[in-house]
Amino acid sequence: MSGRESWQVVGHAEAVAQLQRAIAADHVGHAYLFAGPDGVGKTTVALEFARALMCLRRDDGYPCGECDSCRRIWRDGDRRTHPDLTVADVEWQATMLGSRAGGARQRLSIDAIRWLRQDIVSRPILSRWKVQIVDDAGRLSDTAPDAFLKTVEEPPPFAVIILVTPSIEAVPETIRSRCRHIEFGPVSRLAIEAELTRRSIDADTAATVASVARGRVATALELASDPDSLDRWNADVAEAFGYISEPLGRLRLAGPLAANHTKNRDHTFQVLEHCAGLWRDALLAQAGVDDAAAYPEMRDAIQRFSGQFSTAEIAEALRATRRAAHDLDRNFQARIALMAMINRWPTLAD
Repeated sequence: MSGRESWQVVGHAEAVAQLQRAIAADHVGHAYLFAGPDGVGKTTVALEFARALMCLRRDDGYPCGECDSCRRIWRDGDRRTHPDLTVADVEWQATMLGSRAGGARQRLSIDAIRWLRQDIVSRPILSRWKVQIVDDAGRLSDTAPDAFLKTVEEPPPFAVIILVTPSIEAVPETIRSRCRHIEFGPVSRLAIEAELTRRSIDADTAATVASVARGRVATALELASDPDSLDRWNADVAEAFGYISEPLGRLRLAGPLAANHTKNRDHTFQVLEHCAGLWRDALLAQAGVDDAAAYPEMRDAIQRFSGQFSTAEIAEALRATRRAAHDLDRNFQARIALMAMINRWPTLAD
């Protein structure tokens, strides 16, 4: 048997150990729900789980890294060519279904679920297992869960389905009750910093990026890979601070930003993520624990800003911002959702 290879995962040691034990004991579940914030590494763990599970020389949950199956599964940006692995998301849907995907559709349609349902029953070609990773499981269309229910409940004995979602609640109860749950939290700053250093990122940059990434490995790798990306990140944070702290900023948020939401959804969600993070930092500043701030470079400005409001007002602003992101993800009209959010933010001092 060839040598064992560690999973290519940053953090999440407990989740990895749990999955490795399941493979070693041959007690693999047939449906899993991986839940946690975007960018922390859920899909990476799912892919590494698939690699260890489908390895042709597998050894107690460790892939060999050398067999045909291991080489065909995505790692470090390589194209996936494994015939027994499907990673389904809205981008995959657009490619696989073409016009049936509805063009700019932002949810996994019933047609996509029907494709997955038909695919999972065909026996694996290369490996013992067939694996489907549904990477946008929190974006199932209204009719998709019922179409997928029987498959998740009773997949073929050679099949493993992994649903990946930002939160358990984003998946209908009928689906999630039939899955083994594994929850993922943010990765520690030290673990991210160590990974960046391992990738030959200089110590100062690694420390800065690890701090602003807020536990999201994908964000850290993106920021570290592009010399200009950190400057753009800082500019985006400054823009978001203007949205919450300036009257004209709030008008821009409900005006041009809302008007362009359909064409640039990702930008809207990024703005709301930064706004929520800044309101959270304002809460931390009032509590005197801003050493845990997500945006340490904004500490002084946030301390001055937060002094205008009560703790209850800031907490309500944070809830309103998260609610707006949720509503937009459910395809609410952008102008209405953003105006409702701003109306729940505390009034700025003259």
